[in-house]
Parts: sequence; C-alpha cells; structure tokens
Amino acid sequence: MSNRTSSKIKNRLNGKQTGVSSVEFAVVGAVSLMILFGCLEVSRLLFTVNVLEEATRRGARVAAVCTVNSALIAQTAVFNADGGGSGEPLPNLTTDNVQVEYLDETGTTIGNPAPVSGSPGTTGFESIRYVRVQIINYEHTMVIPGLDISFTTRGYPTTIPSEALGIAPFGQTSSC
Repeated sequence: MSNRTSSKIKNRLNGKQTGVSSVEFAVVGAVSLMILFGCLEVSRLLFTVNVLEEATRRGARVAAVCTVNSALIAQTAVFNADGGGSGEPLPNLTTDNVQVEYLDETGTTIGNPAPVSGSPGTTGFESIRYVRVQIINYEHTMVIPGLDISFTTRGYPTTIPSEALGIAPFGQTSSC
C-alpha cells in the first residue's frame, strides 16, 4: 500500500468523515420506526374491525330474542352491562353507535313495530322477519408518530332472522 493511500485512510479516520454514520442512522432509524408503528397500527385496525363485527353479531343475537327496542340490545353490543363508555374493548364505542332495525320479509325496514297489529300507522310483531344491528359513526384514530389520521368506520351490519322478540309461546313477555 502506498503512503498516499494510507494517508487518505488516516485522514478519514481522524475526523473528516465523523458524524456521517449518526446522520445515516437517524434517517434509517426514523424510517424503520415509522414502518414498525405502521405495522402495529394496521394490526390495531384489524382488531378494531373484528371487534365491531363481533359487536353487531352479539347485538343482533340479542335483538332476535328480546323485546323490540330493548336497551339490552345496545348494551350487549358494546360489551357492557350498563351501556356506558367504560369496560368495552374499544375506546369511544357507546350505545349511541348501535343502530337496530327490524325488517319485513322483503328486507324493508319497519319504522315503528308495535306489539299489537291493527293499530293505525303501525306494524305488528308478526310482520318482523329479520333483525339488523349495525355500528354507525364509530371514529377510529390511528396512532402513528408524526401523522394524525382519524376516520369514521363504515357501518358493520349483521342481519339474522327474528325469533321470539321477547314473547314466549304462551304470550308472556320475556325478561329482556
């Protein structure tokens, strides 16, 4: 090796290139952390979608067997016995986000189902064939450093056939 080459190496090692690796690490580290947090947020988003779908399934199951417009439907959908905002697996998921609809045999929404048919302007229980529960207006906020992303999720409907609707075979109402 010549003296000229060894002096260049000594100059580089003596401080002319110091700090470059710190800058490179800062850039690569920031990008790596952004990718890591992005992966975590995608996982959290998938968890949120799964919980919202499970919430509608639970709510629809209760709506099929409980009385029409029972408060227990929304409370069950948000995984909380009292229907408040604490205890559920998702922040800000409340009973206000739960929408319950009763459908006839064609899938048309029945506006105001009444327990007794024949009342003017109402439809009786016997016309209810399906129950649909969906989560509406739930806002999900992504937690990625440097990015403020928040969006309202789409409705997650679950429709199932109605069953007892809170009325036992002998005409007694159920406890829900």
